[in-house]
Amino acid sequence: MSDLLFVDDNPDILEANRSYFEDQGFHATACISGEAAALLLQTHSFDCIVLDVMMPGMDGYEVCKVIREKTSTPVIFLSCLDQPDDKIRGLMLGGDAYMVKPYDLRELHAQVVACVRRKEKEAAPAPDFFIDRERRIVRLHEHSAILSKKEMALLCLLLSRPDKTLSKESLCAALWPGEAADENRLQSLVRNLRRKTDFACSHIGRITSVYGQGYRLDAGEGEGD
Repeated sequence: MSDLLFVDDNPDILEANRSYFEDQGFHATACISGEAAALLLQTHSFDCIVLDVMMPGMDGYEVCKVIREKTSTPVIFLSCLDQPDDKIRGLMLGGDAYMVKPYDLRELHAQVVACVRRKEKEAAPAPDFFIDRERRIVRLHEHSAILSKKEMALLCLLLSRPDKTLSKESLCAALWPGEAADENRLQSLVRNLRRKTDFACSHIGRITSVYGQGYRLDAGEGEGD
């Protein structure tokens, strides 16, 4: 039985999520604030954390930072903020998924199952392929690559939305917040990431340039431009 943590300042949403997932066979714990969740996480571990973004006091982004200082437990953000920059910020902070309220509980269930499954695969002993986000290592068999912080951030952004085109503007804003968009800088970063991870493209996918738009991580073996 997987252990889930739900964090939301809305008691009705919190109870609806807890009740639904208990009925689906999960063990669900609920916290009404970010502060309560941060305190609980000092002594308890979970298989997946479903985290509201907009909470008074310690918001979801701050809680995620606390989580990522200690663990790689999957985090799913829930929020009424639906702009691309909001989603990218959550993913850049280490979130594994970002869902906009109102949402379908069945879709949330599918996201939780996918996150728990990935966590179990990452925990498997001596895997042939793995990505260590904290140490910024990509490894396949005897081959490995150490990525820079920006390269790993870019890879995580692309992995979070496979087969979806991410605009150059949104990527620049996420990777270099507060700075003017520099497409040449982004192009150089993409080129370096491709070069370093080419040995693992059969597992990661291939970074494809979408003319006039941005970049996409393809599962197929097409060549990136």
